[in-house]
Amino acid sequence: MNLRNVAKYALSCLAAGITVCAFGIIGALLPQNSRLWVSLIVAVAVLLAVWLAVNLICAARISGKYRSMNPRQAYEYGNRVKEQTERDYLSAERAVHASLTRAYIALAALVAAVGLIVMFVSALRAESIWLTLTAIAAIYILTTCYSVLFPKDYVGLPDRQYILNEGEYPTITSIVRRAAQKAGCNRSVVIAIHGDGTGIYETRSKVVLSLNPAECAMLTADELYAVFLHEFAHVVNVDTSRSRRLISADCAGRVRLKTTSALLSRRSPRRSYILLKSMLRCTRRFPRATTKCSPTKE
Repeated sequence: MNLRNVAKYALSCLAAGITVCAFGIIGALLPQNSRLWVSLIVAVAVLLAVWLAVNLICAARISGKYRSMNPRQAYEYGNRVKEQTERDYLSAERAVHASLTRAYIALAALVAAVGLIVMFVSALRAESIWLTLTAIAAIYILTTCYSVLFPKDYVGLPDRQYILNEGEYPTITSIVRRAAQKAGCNRSVVIAIHGDGTGIYETRSKVVLSLNPAECAMLTADELYAVFLHEFAHVVNVDTSRSRRLISADCAGRVRLKTTSALLSRRSPRRSYILLKSMLRCTRRFPRATTKCSPTKE
């Protein structure tokens, strides 16, 4: 059990409980007007249902678009997005930030809507059983919302047998160390073998660089150095850290909040990807390699 994740979940529950108590107290201070409060409860509940339905439909359409692509189409689509980003990276960066801002606004609206329902039920002076059930449901939903503010550590260090040490693999570790220093990444780096492709991610205390053996075998030392520069640029530009906030809150049975950004970016699904920022930032900070490298997984 990850105690850090337990502490984050406890913080989310505490924040949800405080929010529910605050709205409940406000509702208890409101005057009695059963017809008004019931009407408002129904109105907010309908808005929430519509929001959820539209959200799920838009998310299904976007995910369906990518699932229908074969590997070649996905690769060509990624190249088109990269070219568009490189032509005007400032506009692409603003679009990503705008998408995230809209997603957080929608999240705040969801918290407010749930709080209003609690407040109106409290204003009804309903029986304690109904107020209790409403409070439990509200805490259940709000815990998911606040989990976005306290993201869990979904990935940890790889198994020991997959980690490359400097004694056995001096060449690859030397290239990695040189690329990390050049990029300005001063954190502790773990190098590990991974079958899905070359990429990088962060844990609580370390940066993990995942390498695909087949890809490494096809590249020269200079090409590997260029690839590693690109990967460490993600860490330096805080892309790997920021992307964790887009991971859906891992609470069983709760609403997946990653669909929020999909809904709010329905005009252009690619704008909902924070990794778009890493591509444009990396292009701006490091010169493009003169040799071609095999595609790597982001």
